[in-house]
Amino acid sequence: MSKFRVFLLIALFLFSWSKVWSQSDKVLDSLKISIVKSENDSMKSVALARLGFYLHDIDSDSSLFYSSKALKLAEKINFKLGIGESCYSLSHYYWITGLYREALNLALKSLSLFELDINNNAKRIADTNILIGNIYSYLNDYELAKRYYKKTENVLFKFTDLALKTRCYNNLGYIYMKQENYDSASHYLNESLVINRKNLNIRGEAYNLSNLGEIALKEKRFDEAISQLKESNSLAEEVGELRLKARNYGEVSKIYIALRKIKLAQSYAQMSFLTSRQINASFEKKEAAKLLYQIMESKGKSDSALMYHKIYMKIEDSLLRKRLTVETQLLVNNYELLKKEAEVKLLKSENELSKAQLSIDVQKIKNQKVIIFLSLLLLAILFLLIFVNYRRYKSNLEYSKTLAAVNEKISSQNEEIIFKSEELQTLNEKLSELNEKLEIKVEERTKQVLDRNLQLEEYAFINSHKLRGPVASILGLIHLFEKQLISQDEFSETLLKLKNSSIKLDRIIAEINEVLNRSDK
Repeated sequence: MSKFRVFLLIALFLFSWSKVWSQSDKVLDSLKISIVKSENDSMKSVALARLGFYLHDIDSDSSLFYSSKALKLAEKINFKLGIGESCYSLSHYYWITGLYREALNLALKSLSLFELDINNNAKRIADTNILIGNIYSYLNDYELAKRYYKKTENVLFKFTDLALKTRCYNNLGYIYMKQENYDSASHYLNESLVINRKNLNIRGEAYNLSNLGEIALKEKRFDEAISQLKESNSLAEEVGELRLKARNYGEVSKIYIALRKIKLAQSYAQMSFLTSRQINASFEKKEAAKLLYQIMESKGKSDSALMYHKIYMKIEDSLLRKRLTVETQLLVNNYELLKKEAEVKLLKSENELSKAQLSIDVQKIKNQKVIIFLSLLLLAILFLLIFVNYRRYKSNLEYSKTLAAVNEKISSQNEEIIFKSEELQTLNEKLSELNEKLEIKVEERTKQVLDRNLQLEEYAFINSHKLRGPVASILGLIHLFEKQLISQDEFSETLLKLKNSSIKLDRIIAEINEVLNRSDK
């Protein structure tokens, strides 16, 4: 009877596998068609990344191929969203293959890119926070895992998305379960389960039941645990969640080991091993091999136990080698990055030196321009001074000509006065001869003539002595101007002297006029 049950379970497994595989083919075809129909490289990179994400639980090698291709294409066109989607998909590949550190780095990079546009990428940000929390949970850093799940919860306050909310609650429940806080774990898982059942979210319901079954197992409520895990498996079969099925088979095997039902434990462990091997889920495959090794050892089948132990160790070594390879590559990449950063810093310093030299050259040019400008300004001022002095010279020259004309006129008047004086003397002689008898009149006339003579003598004296002094000074100064014997420093002083001589000449002319006016009276 027990052999029949084992055979029936394996047959059911194979049937469900073929059913899931046919469903996955349809989804794959749909995703591949979306790639072909992509209108540009941006859309194509996103479609490739989504195909890579879908394959991470089915065919990890293909998942790596498509995700890497998507990343290269997105980086080529510098499409931030495509790079984020590709990193998100690659992170899932490294996560299920046990390379948690590389998965974490890619997930964090993806998150930073999605956060460049928070409003349009709210769902992506929430998904990535959940992924980062999942990776931290596999690294046994449960507090950091909870922190990222809580970030998802904060995003959900702004954007209502029940599917994300249930995933967040489910994962929080899983973390509390790992921390052996079963009451909090059950609370979050049951909250998630109620929402999923209400909204017919079969995939989320399957994960809720799986985690609740694991809690029941830890609390040794075996019947309840088996019931929940089997129900989870039937739901996982509907949606093609093969990795969850592999995990559930392993948990059921643990229950049957605890119940000492070794054959059933062996059957479920083998189904877990086959499922995880089919999708290349290294962690689940390793755990299934470990269970089969323990079961075979308990049954005394050393050869089979050794075989599964070798498989377990091989997977463990493979994961270790992959980790070492990735970490080595990361070190190489970091070295190359540091090298490039050093080169960039060197280029920056050279650029800064070039800028400094350019700044110095620009400053020199500016200084030269200032010197040229000042030189031109000085030349302009000098030209202006020369022009002003020339105008002054022309003005003084004209003034000198005017003075010369005035002086010539005065000389002519002087000659005329002398001529008149001579005429007066002649007339006086004639009058004295004609008016001998008229002594009184002659004396009066003589007195008048004498007065007139005195005035004329005073006038002649002024004309010959006082008037010649300033005129000579003016003529001398004019001569100096004509010969340009006056320096710039002496110009003002000479001009003052010319002015004083002119004033003096004016006073003398006024005095002459006064004398002439007296003679008229």
